[in-house]
Amino acid sequence: MTGKKSDGAGISIPPIKEHVVIYFIQHGKPENYAINFFDHFASNQWRNSRGSVIKNWKWCAWDWIYQKVVNK
Repeated sequence: MTGKKSDGAGISIPPIKEHVVIYFIQHGKPENYAINFFDHFASNQWRNSRGSVIKNWKWCAWDWIYQKVVNK
């Protein structure tokens, strides 16, 4: 890892799947939440529900985590 934002460790799109898993685990969520998040947005070419390109995957991941908690 080079430490550059472009290597996926930052907010760049697309992130590296392993970085997404680590992020979810750090927030107390299981790996399958991370995989579902990654697969969902990868299949949508990293676009949100309005069709705009996601600029910060971590913000989206936090929203995904929050929605899972609220909608239980």
